[in-house]
Amino acid sequence: MSLRPIPVLLYHRIEPEGVENSTAISTSVDVFESHLRWLSANGYRALTVAELEARINGAERYAANEVVLTFDDGYDSLGDLAVPVLRETGFTATAFLITQRVGKDDHLDWDEVRTLADEGVLDFHSHSHTHQRWPLGPVSVDDLTDDLETSRQTLITELGRSADELTFLAWPYGRTCEAWDAAALEVGFTTQFVVQRGAVTRRERHLRLPRLMVDGMPLPRFTWWMRTLGTRSGAHTSNRTFGTIRRLRSNPGYI
Repeated sequence: MSLRPIPVLLYHRIEPEGVENSTAISTSVDVFESHLRWLSANGYRALTVAELEARINGAERYAANEVVLTFDDGYDSLGDLAVPVLRETGFTATAFLITQRVGKDDHLDWDEVRTLADEGVLDFHSHSHTHQRWPLGPVSVDDLTDDLETSRQTLITELGRSADELTFLAWPYGRTCEAWDAAALEVGFTTQFVVQRGAVTRRERHLRLPRLMVDGMPLPRFTWWMRTLGTRSGAHTSNRTFGTIRRLRSNPGYI
C-alpha cells in the first residue's frame, strides 16, 4: 500500500499575540492559531509520532489528510500559549525535550511536563540531553552516545514510561551523519528526525525523516507548503532537492 506524504511541522517558541518573530525560532500565538485553523478547515488530522511510525510500517491510512505537529526544546510557552490553541482546535502535538534544560530558565519543568503528558495534548520525546553542536564526520561518538542514553533514561524515569515507548529522537540542530544514525539506533532511537523541507514517505523509512520548520511562517506561505507537500510529486521533489542541499552543506560526514 502506498503512503501519501505526511508533513511533519516544526515549531519552537510560541510568543504572545502581536509579538512577531522576536527570534528566528519564534511564532506568535495568532500565527500559530492561523496555521491550525487552516489545517482544521482543510480536514487535517494530527498524528502522534507513534502513529506516524505505524504509517511508515504499513498501517492503514486514516481517511483525512494527516500531519504531525512538533515542538523542539520544551519552552514553557508550550503550556501557556500553544496548548490552549491545540485544545481549542482539537489537535495534539509532540514536544522533543532537551532533558538537561527541563526546569531551567524559560523551559517547562518536570511537573508541567507530566501534567501535559497526562492530559494527552502533548507527547514528549528526546531532543538529546545537552543539545550540543557535535562536529560532523568520522569522530568518536562516545560522548554523543552517552548524551543520548542519558536523555532517554531521564525520560523513562521522569515520565514513568517504558523504553519501548521512547524510541523517537529529534536531532539537535537537525544534523546527523551515518555514525550518529548508528549510535542513536544502538541506544534505542529507532525513528529519527532532522530539519529539512519535505514530507515523510516510505522512501525515508525511519531515519532522517524530514521536518518542515514553520516558525513564524506567514499563512500564505504555510498554505503553499502544505499543498505542495500534500502531493507525492511535490513531496518527492522537495525531499530530493533539499536532501541534496543538506548533503552538500554538511560534507564531509553527512553520508
